[in-house]
Amino acid sequence: MNPARPLFLLCLFPVFLLLAARLPAQSLIDFGSAQRPTGKAKLYWNDVTPALGSAALPLVDAKGFTTGVTLQLRQPFRGVGIGGTRSAATGSRLEQLGYPASAYSDYLWGTRGAGPVSIVLSGLDRSASYDIDIFASRMGVRDVRSGLYDVLGATRVSVVLDAALNQGRMQQVRAMKPDAQGHITIKVSTASSNTNPAGYFYLSALGLSHSSGSSQPQRLGFFPRRLDFLRTVGSSPYAHQLDLRSSPAANLSVQLKATDSKTKLPPTWLALAASGRSGKPIPISVGGSSLAAGSYRAVIEASRVGYRSARLEITLTVRPAGGARNLLWYGNSFTMGNATVSDLMRRLAKDMGEPEPVTVTRLAGGRNLSYHLKNPYQAEAIRKGLPLGGEWDYVILQGHSVEATKRLGNPDGFIADAKAILTNVRKHSPRARVVMFQTWARAQGHRYYLGSKPIFANPMVMHGEIAQSYRRAVQEINRQFGVDTARLAAVGDTAMLVNFAPSYYASDLYHAGRRITTLAAMAIYSAIYQKPVAPHLPNFQGQSELVARLKSFGMKASDWQVLSGLADRVGARSLRAFPGSDEDLLLRSAVSSVPNPTMTAVARKGVQVGQTLYVELSSPAGSCDQAPALLLLTGYLTGHPPAPIPGLGELHLDPKSFLPVAVSASLNRLSWQFPMSQRFSGVSFLFQGVALRPSARMKNPLFSATDAHELRAR
Repeated sequence: MNPARPLFLLCLFPVFLLLAARLPAQSLIDFGSAQRPTGKAKLYWNDVTPALGSAALPLVDAKGFTTGVTLQLRQPFRGVGIGGTRSAATGSRLEQLGYPASAYSDYLWGTRGAGPVSIVLSGLDRSASYDIDIFASRMGVRDVRSGLYDVLGATRVSVVLDAALNQGRMQQVRAMKPDAQGHITIKVSTASSNTNPAGYFYLSALGLSHSSGSSQPQRLGFFPRRLDFLRTVGSSPYAHQLDLRSSPAANLSVQLKATDSKTKLPPTWLALAASGRSGKPIPISVGGSSLAAGSYRAVIEASRVGYRSARLEITLTVRPAGGARNLLWYGNSFTMGNATVSDLMRRLAKDMGEPEPVTVTRLAGGRNLSYHLKNPYQAEAIRKGLPLGGEWDYVILQGHSVEATKRLGNPDGFIADAKAILTNVRKHSPRARVVMFQTWARAQGHRYYLGSKPIFANPMVMHGEIAQSYRRAVQEINRQFGVDTARLAAVGDTAMLVNFAPSYYASDLYHAGRRITTLAAMAIYSAIYQKPVAPHLPNFQGQSELVARLKSFGMKASDWQVLSGLADRVGARSLRAFPGSDEDLLLRSAVSSVPNPTMTAVARKGVQVGQTLYVELSSPAGSCDQAPALLLLTGYLTGHPPAPIPGLGELHLDPKSFLPVAVSASLNRLSWQFPMSQRFSGVSFLFQGVALRPSARMKNPLFSATDAHELRAR
């Protein structure tokens, strides 16, 4: 190698820096759906969606640095679509520019009747010139859908672009200078060549760059430009490192200053050095054990002579200890259906008087736990779903509908994936718990049970495999991670208690109908908050979020009482007043002064003179129908129930004074009613059903028992 060559290259290095400083800085803008953002692909993008409204959007350049330029829709588009091209034509300018498909496959649209759209770019350098690239695409149409793009700055240039079947054609406006206010306005309307009756026009993507030869400022930039922190009262300060960069890239000494947005003084809750270096981590410390609950805001500014300064917004939320729960949901269409179980559970928690939980969902149709474990987008929610310093309280895991079965799934793999997800969550949030959202068997009449060789003999067989795997997952997680790390939301058990009735399902006989979705929200609420649901009756005359959703489901107060009784019946034994064997047995009761009342599984009710007391014992899925059965009663002074029977925790009767009120050689359905013709004030009646059939869950070889119901005389 020529020894003079390294010296020659070294001499050229300042020239390279100068050229780099003058390369066109480009801002890339994606117009389209909030469900298909481009954000940071290989380059940084600015996403413009209908949610922007008339607000001003600060633009960043393709490297992510702030530009000082804002975009505003003065006259908005009419709608949004996702019917653009999915690929760029070979050799087209679209391909040459390397735009990602997420930027050009969606679009915003307008019509002739709605009038032109006005896009205003403000804060531009009046001494500079700008180049603008325009792309629009609408596939699957046969007419001409050309748009007129009027670009107005110091001068005016108009171009036309047909979006129909466009896979790469672009229009460019070159060397446009801003007007005297530093604005360039782009007006989009229907072109005269447009043959569509409504005059549809589109905009998919814009590129804004300095024209060649225009000078550009040297800049500092924080990445990201905003950081949110979350702490609880009494928690220690949270340490973090800031990412500060310069353009052109260099290791520069910079001055740092933090200002509290309220006091305009250095914030007492944020520790920051007076100086640092770009390209090197800058340590900060946020929070403190003496901070009161509330919201705090500050701005950090990095400056250096000759460089455009950088600003970083800091927000800190301090919550009371024991406040809102942070919930991370992994699931599929079983959670997504009926406007999502997660949102209904959030509404339920608020209605029950809990602080509104923070709900982050990572739901993907048809996916199992392995997908949520291994997919990078799903997994990154653990780190990025909460503000910095925040920790997850619960992760809710809902597996694929058959992955917990032996015949169609892999129970061992299902349990291993649940453990692995929790392991990852606990690396971020060491005290997080998991709720296993147990899925349900297919409804009666589903193809799984039909034909000469059915996959499952009946719904109870499928249910048994699912329930066993979810319960085993809870047991194994608690053995590995500690007692009460995992909790079960036995939603599938509620389907058993209605005998897998098709009316509880969607029309496909396996997705959730509105009632199963409601049962799921109730069961998961109880698992997280350790409270029964039935004692709470929403105000159906009011306008709460919960009531609005329930009414949209067509539900009334009586439906709530039926469903909440079922949800509480499958809750943790510690939450139930008189838990039974958790088998296919159900005790329902009612107190009414009119015949044929609605029977519910709610375990506590009041009764008074003039009312009739109704009790019914059944085996909803029929597994106990052939067993001898008894309906038993014991009475006691209210507040003094019988003492537990040693070794028979599922039986709640006084062995010395109980009375059989109904007996049958085969259960099928056993009922009893009694009119309260005299006053029994201060006395409670406890009813419990028993079937002479072994209980696998309680390991009782002799009998299974229902939850007991207490009816208090007033």
